Amino acid sequence: ERTLLYFEDKSIEDIEICEGIIENAEVAENYEKIRKYALHLRKLYAGVKNRDKEFELICRIIALDFSGRIEVAEKDILNDLLLFQEIAELTGRVRSALKLFNSIDNLPEIFEKYYIRGILNSSCEDYEQGLEDFLKAEQLAITGRQQSNVKINLIRNYLILKDTEKAGRYVQSLDAGSLSPDLRVAFIDRKALYLNATGKTKEAIQLLEDFKPQLEQIESPGYYAKLGSYYNNLAYLYSNAGAYEEALSNFNLAKKMWEQVSYIRLLGMVYNNIGDLALRQGNTSEALRNFEKSLKICSAIEHIRCEVLTHLNFGEAYIKLGKYAEAEKSLLKAKTRMNQCRDKSFLKAIIHNL
Repeated sequence: ERTLLYFEDKSIEDIEICEGIIENAEVAENYEKIRKYALHLRKLYAGVKNRDKEFELICRIIALDFSGRIEVAEKDILNDLLLFQEIAELTGRVRSALKLFNSIDNLPEIFEKYYIRGILNSSCEDYEQGLEDFLKAEQLAITGRQQSNVKINLIRNYLILKDTEKAGRYVQSLDAGSLSPDLRVAFIDRKALYLNATGKTKEAIQLLEDFKPQLEQIESPGYYAKLGSYYNNLAYLYSNAGAYEEALSNFNLAKKMWEQVSYIRLLGMVYNNIGDLALRQGNTSEALRNFEKSLKICSAIEHIRCEVLTHLNFGEAYIKLGKYAEAEKSLLKAKTRMNQCRDKSFLKAIIHNL
């Protein structure tokens, strides 16, 4: 306790010292101080972009918030929950996060309960359960920001589940409203995907290009994550339209955004996209380099959908190189991992190539 008193009014910028204070707080069983310094240590690790340590700490904080050992103000718990969701997404540790979140049995019937679970379930490719969660969150939304956030996510899930009619209703609803700069980026991104899904690819590309002058520089991991998605989807549309130079330019912008905030989970996907683009242009060595980067990331965080796509891409690359034994090996790996993935969208391509 004497050590804790000494550091009470001190500014701590050293990670090892902060860890030492937490150890002292644990010995003293001072849970308020454990929480206080764990939150501060999380910020220190964020400063050096150590997302894995951030995730460990926010999980610890969430467990403590609901342990019954400590009284935490409701607004602070809500802030912790939203931070937990953001860090889980950035690190890609969504399966571990969902397991922890589902273990909390004293979470009240509030918007965040279903919104965060919807995000985590959808990130684990359980889009139907995610949709169910988002619909419950929509009913519990109080603020305009909550309503907009959940509608943006409902658009995505309905599009993935091929229900463009319901996705369109939410597009119309948000089109008529006022959105903050970060949510406007996310909405325009989703609206473009909706236009593409309804056969209006040119209009989707034009929408994203016309919006570029309105993009703002906001120093926030969440904003950079949304901005990366915006550029990635624009690149995807250009790639499908055969405009490979524009596609590569926007894929690289997406990569830059996600690298700035260490958005590990989606960096795996963008390396896949860049590799696929190289493969389409006949640059198989460049494609293979990017697929290797993707697989290293996806395997480490158990992003199964990304793993499936990477093995499939390896298979297609080896077929182009005439390495049929290696191609079969990669495609069988893709098929095996597909059995553990709820999203079966790549199964047809795997079977076709086998």
